[in-house]
Amino acid sequence: MSPPITSEALSSDGPPLSERSCSKEVGLQMQEDLMKVLNELYAVMKTYHVYNADSINAESKLKEAEKQEEKQMGRSARQEDRQTPRSPDSLATVRLDDKPVRRSSVKKIEKMKEKRQAKYTENKLKAVKARNEYLLALEATNCCVFKYYIHDLSDLIDCCDLGYHASLNRALRTYLSAEFNVETSKHGGLETIENAAENLEANADKQRLMETYNNIFCPPMRFDFQSHMGDQVKKTMEATLQTIQDMVNIEDFDVTDCFHHSNSMESVKSTVSESFMSKPSLAKRRANQQETEQFYFTKLKEFLEGRNLITKLQAKHDLIQKTLGESLHHEGIFRVSGSQVEVNDIKNAFERGEDPLAGDQNDHDMDSIAGVLKLYFRGLENALFPKEVFHDLMSCVSMESLQDRSAHIRKVLLSLPSSTLVVMRYLFAFLNHLSQYSEDNMMDPYNLAICFGPTLMSVPEGHDQVSCQAHVNELIKTIIIHHESIFPGPRDLEGPIYEHGGVTEDY
Repeated sequence: MSPPITSEALSSDGPPLSERSCSKEVGLQMQEDLMKVLNELYAVMKTYHVYNADSINAESKLKEAEKQEEKQMGRSARQEDRQTPRSPDSLATVRLDDKPVRRSSVKKIEKMKEKRQAKYTENKLKAVKARNEYLLALEATNCCVFKYYIHDLSDLIDCCDLGYHASLNRALRTYLSAEFNVETSKHGGLETIENAAENLEANADKQRLMETYNNIFCPPMRFDFQSHMGDQVKKTMEATLQTIQDMVNIEDFDVTDCFHHSNSMESVKSTVSESFMSKPSLAKRRANQQETEQFYFTKLKEFLEGRNLITKLQAKHDLIQKTLGESLHHEGIFRVSGSQVEVNDIKNAFERGEDPLAGDQNDHDMDSIAGVLKLYFRGLENALFPKEVFHDLMSCVSMESLQDRSAHIRKVLLSLPSSTLVVMRYLFAFLNHLSQYSEDNMMDPYNLAICFGPTLMSVPEGHDQVSCQAHVNELIKTIIIHHESIFPGPRDLEGPIYEHGGVTEDY
């Protein structure tokens, strides 16, 4: 029978204590990160509810002030009707001290209304900001919870039983192989015994025995006379006794040679023993294994923590990207002027190297942001379309065939520097994308051309501004519609490419 498989043999290849403890530490760390995200969500939600309650309270107070104002105004109107003189003699009946009283009361109510209006606006803005933060945190938390239960738990379970199934499978297969070899060896031995039983023959075996041990069954030499035989006999007896003892004590109990011609359990054991003894020492192998396990768990912890952060950032990025995509539906974008103060603030921030549209700072009005883009092109020392190509481009407008017009415009624009062409290609691809939502934003290619025509191409002095501007707008409209056939592709012109969704290639 094969030797039994002990628990020590399995545990030597199974997950060690260091691996199990590291798995526990990683699991606790993931749970702490998840609880941290949930606590952040609770704090953001609580802040939003507080600000929303303040906004509702301020709104009710504002409505109450408006009702008081309306009531006071109606009372004043009725009182003035009663005090209006219908004849010169009735002027004496008017009380002179009532008018100042009414005015002071009205002013007091108006002042109270203004204060409550300001308070309501402030609370409403805080509530909107808190709501946006709550939505971002909610989306990030949902993604973290989903990742924890779908991915992290599965990875932790795989980490806890790392190598167990492989070790158990290897041990069981080793046991099966040994048992199969023992069974094969047993059948071979039985067949050998059966053949030996069939070939048993006394005379032949006696002859074979005598031939095999010829030195024993061979007749001895004739005895000669020995005159002094005492000492010689003793020495011979001692030598013979030593020879017999050596023969008896021969360690011939190893029957491994019997299994050389069959895959028996002993041959498997001998092979495994030799391969094991040829490996490095057990202590060195265990030290190398622990070092490898520690390195593996360090990398696993870094991977899980990094994936948790990436999941949160990706959730916020997706939600913000979805929100920014709604600007394409903003009605009157680039046509409605934004706040000049906001436009200047955004412009100054960009000039300082900051990004005023990133993170929590992105609370600007969409029209103001669009105004910054137009202000940038308007403030260029040289217009995007140089004056040198003005007449060549104007000659394209008179062409009735749009295909010929686009080809001629492409030929003229290819004479410009590559940096200018990259900016034009990106800008007009964006305007074409924006015009696809004209049903919502009311900005078709013609309306966009009216907004960007004077900004991108100025009419030279000495020309009729009205007639030339109409041709400029028609030119800009044509470029917006046929920008793909006018500007070279990325293979012919390297640089950023506008893609739907606002994603650009790195350059």
